[in-house]
Amino acid sequence: MTLPTSAPGDCASPWRTPQGWSRTAALGAGAEAPAGAPPPGPATGAGTGTGAETDGGAAPRTADDFPAAQLNCLHHCLRDVLRGHRVVAATDQLVQPVGTVFSTDRTFRPWLASPGEQWLTVPQFFGSVRARWHTAWSVDDLRGLVHDEVGRGHVPVLHAHRWHVPWLSATDLLPADYHTMMALGCDGRALLLADRQPTSTDPVPREHKVRWDDLADTARHGVQVLAYDIGETAVGHGDRHDIDLRALLNLSCRNLSGRAPRVPGMEHGLAAVELLKSFTSPHAAAMLDSKLLRLALRWHLPSCIDKYVVGNRRLFLHFARRHRYLHPQALSTALCRRVEESATAWAALARSLARSARRDGMAEPGVGSALADVSDAEHRLLAAMTTARDRLRDTPPPARPPTRDTVEAR
Repeated sequence: MTLPTSAPGDCASPWRTPQGWSRTAALGAGAEAPAGAPPPGPATGAGTGTGAETDGGAAPRTADDFPAAQLNCLHHCLRDVLRGHRVVAATDQLVQPVGTVFSTDRTFRPWLASPGEQWLTVPQFFGSVRARWHTAWSVDDLRGLVHDEVGRGHVPVLHAHRWHVPWLSATDLLPADYHTMMALGCDGRALLLADRQPTSTDPVPREHKVRWDDLADTARHGVQVLAYDIGETAVGHGDRHDIDLRALLNLSCRNLSGRAPRVPGMEHGLAAVELLKSFTSPHAAAMLDSKLLRLALRWHLPSCIDKYVVGNRRLFLHFARRHRYLHPQALSTALCRRVEESATAWAALARSLARSARRDGMAEPGVGSALADVSDAEHRLLAAMTTARDRLRDTPPPARPPTRDTVEAR
């Protein structure tokens, strides 16, 4: 798609796009695997032991072949942004600790996510990317933040609590309105918003030129703009030692065991699964059953599980299998198997919840059975993560060169 040009009568400022950012690289297939990685192995089924196989056993030939359907909106945008900056292994930079977060909204409907959703307030990366959110509460503030990032040669990543744009209307499911998009360019009157999250009714990523004035309602609810910097190891050659594996495993154990910081109305890990089980009791299910809950069970909750919980695990699995040759004791085949089992159990739960919306709601027998399978898989995953963490403690960390910011203010 060709970037739009300013229409006659626009403000004097020309259409601005981030200097040095490559749209071709952002939409490409990704960069090659890091130097020193083992060659791709034969596609002979899972568990070949190459350290680089995908879920189906075929070894990934690029660092960024992770399925887009399992990325959430923030991951979609950040992977495009990092690719456009020619980050060699952009997907590796997005890996997050494994975990589960259970919460309820103001109508007492259950929601499931992964710990990575804390990015929406405190961005946390484990490679050479650093970032922070800045919030705008008016169109003028938003325009200023976007222009600042474009001036740095960056693609602004925008997160809004309540988007009011022609192709993304507000819904009864309030959490669905928490969404992230990119601004690929701007001028005095409009900006080009790119929505990388496909929907069931519109599977093609959307790009629309939106007038600043039409974002007034969106800005009143708050729009966050991500200010990021990228270390030279990621830009130059995607150094394979750049991810803090110790932190990933430590935080995964903390999240899965439920020892994450306590937040009112929110549970983590095994405690989250146990709390969700309580919703399936006949008494609770009868009390909570409603049109909104069934709508959530049918459409939103399964999608959240697929994008956040299952996607969280498969993204970690993708990273672990690509980097197993560096840490064979910690990133073992046993750990990968437990991560896969957990992802599979959660995916089955998502399907069961979708079916339950048409039958008995949370009291559907299949939901209880699927939750029991999830609970068993999560206990085994926690044990495997703990073993991996302890094994990593016994080995010296790989050499990690100093990181310097190379994508910075110009």
